[in-house]
Amino acid sequence: MTSVVKTYFADLSVALGAIDKSAITRAVDAIVFRQSNIYTLGNGGSAATANHLANDLLSVAPSRSLCANSAVLTMIANDYGYDFVFLRQLRPILERRDTVIAFSASGNSTNVLEAVNFAKTKGAYVVGVTGFDGGLLAKAVDVNIHVPTPQGQYGVVEDCHLAIAHALAADLRSRRIDTDG
Repeated sequence: MTSVVKTYFADLSVALGAIDKSAITRAVDAIVFRQSNIYTLGNGGSAATANHLANDLLSVAPSRSLCANSAVLTMIANDYGYDFVFLRQLRPILERRDTVIAFSASGNSTNVLEAVNFAKTKGAYVVGVTGFDGGLLAKAVDVNIHVPTPQGQYGVVEDCHLAIAHALAADLRSRRIDTDG
């Protein structure tokens, strides 16, 4: 095994251990209480995690990833600018009782922050899932599930974000009764 591989897994282990797991529980508490639609979003690897979480939640909650439709994303980016690809999707559908889950390693993506700030003005519950120092997103959300890592450890943060998504979905599934059997 190379030192790079050893170091990666050591860094991943440290990062997983540093996550405040009670933040995941607080997010699920709010989702269960609100009985809400869930909208997920993020860029790059975070978009993949947002898509994955939305799929995992479908059996227990109405969920939709705002990253999943490339035609919608490219139309909004072309017509209004990339900074608004999530906001323009949320604007006609977001209700006060809904939940937005925003994934961002840096916490500073303009398009993520635009959507989160809009959601907050509508009274929606907003969960941030961040890395590095949390960025601006950590300060803008109702609960921040943070992976504290050195700047630039995207792989470690994204691996942790997927684990957080799986833990969140598992906790939500454990608290909901699937009425379809």
